[in-house]
Amino acid sequence: MVMIAQPIAMLLVSSNGTNLIEALNPEAYEILTIDDPDKAMEMLRESKYDLIVLDDQIFGSDVVGVVRELRRRFPLTPVLVISENKDSIYQTDLMEAGATDLLSDDLYQKEELHRRLRLVLQQRRQNRALARRNNNLQALTTLARRLHMATDVQNLIADTIDLACDTFHLYGMAIIMSDGDMLHIYAGQAGTSVETLHTGSIRPHQYDPFRRVINSGFVQTFTNIKSDTYFTPFPTLPNVESVIAIPLSYPEFTYGVLAVFGDLNKPLNQDDLIIYELFASQFTTALQNAQLYEEQERRVQASSHLLRAWQRFITLNTVEDIASSLRELIEDIPEVSSCLVWLYEDEHGEQVVVDAQETTIVNMFQDLHRKGLTDQLYEGLDEHLQITLRLGRGQNNPLGPLFRALRGQELMLFPVTDSARLVGGVIASPAGNRQFGMEEANLMKSLTHAAGQALMRNTLTAVMGEKGGRLEAILRSIYEGIFFVDHTGEVAFCNPQFTELTNINPSDVLNRESNILIDRLIEESHEPDLVRNQLDDAIQLILNEENPDENYTILEIALANPDREIHVEFSRIISTLNNDYLGWIGIIRDNSRLKNMFSKQMSLLDLMSEQIRLPHAELRGLVSALMENHTRFSNRERTRFLWQIERSVENMGELWENFLDMYHLEVTGLVLEREESDLYEIVQRALDDRVFAENRRQVRIEAPARLPMTKVDEARVERVICNLLQYALASSPKGAAVNLKIEDHDTEVHLIVQDQGAGIPPDRLNELFDPFNRPEGSDDADNTGLGLYISRELVQRHGGRIWAESIVGKGTTITMALPANNSATVAAPPPARTEPHTRATAEVPQVAAPPPVTRTVDPRQSGYSVQKRQPKSIMIVEGGSSLVAFLRSKLENQDYEVLVYESGEEAIADVKAIRLDMIVLDVNLSDVNSLDICERMRKRTEVPIVMIADEASEAEEVRALKQFGADAFITKPITEEQLMARVDVILKRVMDIPTRTREPLDLGDLYIDFARREVFLNNKPIELTRIEYDLLHTLAVNENQVLTHKQLLDKVWGPEYQAETQYLWVNVSRLRKKLEPTPDSSRYIQTQQGVGYVFRRP
Repeated sequence: MVMIAQPIAMLLVSSNGTNLIEALNPEAYEILTIDDPDKAMEMLRESKYDLIVLDDQIFGSDVVGVVRELRRRFPLTPVLVISENKDSIYQTDLMEAGATDLLSDDLYQKEELHRRLRLVLQQRRQNRALARRNNNLQALTTLARRLHMATDVQNLIADTIDLACDTFHLYGMAIIMSDGDMLHIYAGQAGTSVETLHTGSIRPHQYDPFRRVINSGFVQTFTNIKSDTYFTPFPTLPNVESVIAIPLSYPEFTYGVLAVFGDLNKPLNQDDLIIYELFASQFTTALQNAQLYEEQERRVQASSHLLRAWQRFITLNTVEDIASSLRELIEDIPEVSSCLVWLYEDEHGEQVVVDAQETTIVNMFQDLHRKGLTDQLYEGLDEHLQITLRLGRGQNNPLGPLFRALRGQELMLFPVTDSARLVGGVIASPAGNRQFGMEEANLMKSLTHAAGQALMRNTLTAVMGEKGGRLEAILRSIYEGIFFVDHTGEVAFCNPQFTELTNINPSDVLNRESNILIDRLIEESHEPDLVRNQLDDAIQLILNEENPDENYTILEIALANPDREIHVEFSRIISTLNNDYLGWIGIIRDNSRLKNMFSKQMSLLDLMSEQIRLPHAELRGLVSALMENHTRFSNRERTRFLWQIERSVENMGELWENFLDMYHLEVTGLVLEREESDLYEIVQRALDDRVFAENRRQVRIEAPARLPMTKVDEARVERVICNLLQYALASSPKGAAVNLKIEDHDTEVHLIVQDQGAGIPPDRLNELFDPFNRPEGSDDADNTGLGLYISRELVQRHGGRIWAESIVGKGTTITMALPANNSATVAAPPPARTEPHTRATAEVPQVAAPPPVTRTVDPRQSGYSVQKRQPKSIMIVEGGSSLVAFLRSKLENQDYEVLVYESGEEAIADVKAIRLDMIVLDVNLSDVNSLDICERMRKRTEVPIVMIADEASEAEEVRALKQFGADAFITKPITEEQLMARVDVILKRVMDIPTRTREPLDLGDLYIDFARREVFLNNKPIELTRIEYDLLHTLAVNENQVLTHKQLLDKVWGPEYQAETQYLWVNVSRLRKKLEPTPDSSRYIQTQQGVGYVFRRP
């Protein structure tokens, strides 16, 4: 309760009020005495008195009228009359006029006077409180009517605060709404508008006074709110003292608080609590109405917005236009301040279109996408691709700079999908300090769905156009003639073969009645009357809807041209969707071609049956002989028989593979499973086949340092390579070399296989790929007659070419050319070629001869030769090292081929796809641990890895060299000259070892192929690391020479490792375990105690 501290203001109109004044306490009463009636009436014009006392002697007989007038003017102010007149009628008239009480001289005793005045003032206060309450109720009714007319929540809150503060004379008011852990605050004073309304959001303490009111649901009064340590002050209400906090409740829960504030000048009255509670109830009802109206309005606007989006998207055909329109549509939503849109152009998500208002945001997202960091955006999405991710702006998040650039307290992600595939996304930032509501989120989700459907529509349109064009191309390229009659009976389509087979010009029949086509067909026939009757019957059968078995006629028609006979097959076309009649189709086939095809297939079947009979009989004879005599055979004889059986089984397998390919090519059709492939790796896999176990040493491979990728079916191309190598090995003398070269010809990759056989005469060369007419001597090489034929068909199905060249007495060269995918690799200079020599060539039928390619081939070359190397290819994985940056600049200036990567993961992916001479790895990588990358690279390649750091510990250097496979570790302090010298030494060592080509070293059970860096023990390949092979190579080329520890360390590891003898001991021990029959007996690598090692023949 607020106590009255001010004195009571009293107006005394009397000429003799001394007794009264003396009886009252001067501290409790502030008395103004006037003895002039006119002046007194003038003073009473302002109602600033709590009490009015009139002396009837001053006014005389007019006192009753004066009292009546005062009561009319000031109904709540008590009027007392001093009178000595005891006439009851007079006193009654005064009381009826409105006098509150009558005073006489006998009441001037202090206690009685005070009692009478207290009663009068108490009644006055009650009357004023009642009047004030009535006024507030009337004002509340007026306010409720105004509030219930509100249609906007923000305007409703601003009007509520303005009207309440003005009507109830409040210092201020706040409406606090709960949203989970957050409180949204709206505060102001009288005169507040939407523009001046204070808004804010806080995450309060659990003991915050308004949070306590919401949790309890009870009204709470705070006489000094500033003393509450958990209260958060409002900037617009700095002088708050007292607060009445009233919970705002729906029937089922409390959603907020209506807080009424008072200060020292406008204190709160507890008597008005019921008014504030009623006002809060009226506000809740008005808020519900406004929210309902807003929701309906938003739904209408959202529907209109979404309709506009569909109308716009349906006219867009490019990903860029769809991304731009999606961004504009989302930013048109009032609650959105900005957004970022990205859409993928390909199914793998490698190419992305980004759209945003600011170019810096676009560049930032593209940079994150290149680094593979944008995948983190989708980590919160569930299997249904629902909106489950709200993005904060954490400082340690790699996506944080992007979030900060979008300038939102909280961002929301919306994935863009087409049916079930993720094709992009949208990040939207809310306006101001708000959060997105469910309505805005649903609208943005619908807009992204519309964009996804537009992308899918464009994709389907492109696919349908492509398939339609492909279908038309197929119809125009097949051997059969096709004509189509639509449901109106007009000819809608004819392919070129239709004209070729019938001699009817399409312009004479297209878009005309089908009878015209039938008449022309009859005119071209040998027996017109017979053909007319047959065609009429066939067409009537097609048009008959009661033909349940769909048995349509196939007519044989002899044309006027005696060399041409056709048959026509008719078929009715029904829609699979709704069974509507679409028309009918006629398929015309050349009988003579069918007869030739059937004859060819029978010949192939005979050939296959004949060819499989011989190896089957041979295998059966070997097995029978082994079963009958295995007890009498020695181990060596049994081994020889088993080896022959294994070889026969392998030959049978090759025959079967060829037969399957033949079946797919000629009968079922061949389906190619293309993928980006390295032709060199396919060659290596082909040579690893058991078929070439005996002859692998004879095959010499020459390939450039870099090759473009080819998009092929690897299994089919491997089959072609196997067929070509088998033919070349079988054509060459036993033990003679077969050269296999791979060359880059810009748009094509050529694989050239050259044998040292007898060669084929030029006039028979074109029969090499024909399974029925074989050139003399070729049957021994291609014993099935199908290998080269199938190879030609497979290459042509890949869009490639294959041809043969031959010089009688010197051998045959077969070249396969496949389309190159130059975008899949870094371009490299073509290999150097020397002066050409003339050679007879022949062209395979239906395959254009390639332009002449000059090359020098001498398969019988021997001794030492040095192949001209390509520019050195160096991969540099950059971090933040200044040494790496300097090294990169120097290498680029010296014409090295430098491949720069900023991501360790990207570098890992390309290590096997690119032929490298050295890898430079920055120790301080930004995305991954450099030691982990080094270890993973070492598992994929034997290329030297040089790790460089501006600063590194000794332990880190030792771990990199010993545990993780690094070849060198360079750190500061080091001069620029020293850095380049160490790199040059490593490159020189790497380039020297593989460029020396020697004759293979054959020691019986041990075989070393220096050209191919391969080692065989007992005809089985041995897997050696790069260090182990270089160590063996160094010892073998210096046979019978003792090499010291320092010499070996210098040649294999480098001069900086001359003191690291333990490296040498470990690798020699590993090498011996792989080479020696028993590691304890040194058969090839012998130790010279205290000096080094020597390589000797056993």
